[in-house]
Amino acid sequence: MNLAAGIESHLTNNLCSSLTRRQQINQQEKSNEIKN
Repeated sequence: MNLAAGIESHLTNNLCSSLTRRQQINQQEKSNEIKN
């Protein structure tokens, strides 16, 4: 695996993990709004 491919996959993994984390936070906020 060359360097460019490694960096690209690394950035893609970070992007996906940050997106899923943001979705989880949004779901928590929605459930908190429903409780209130």
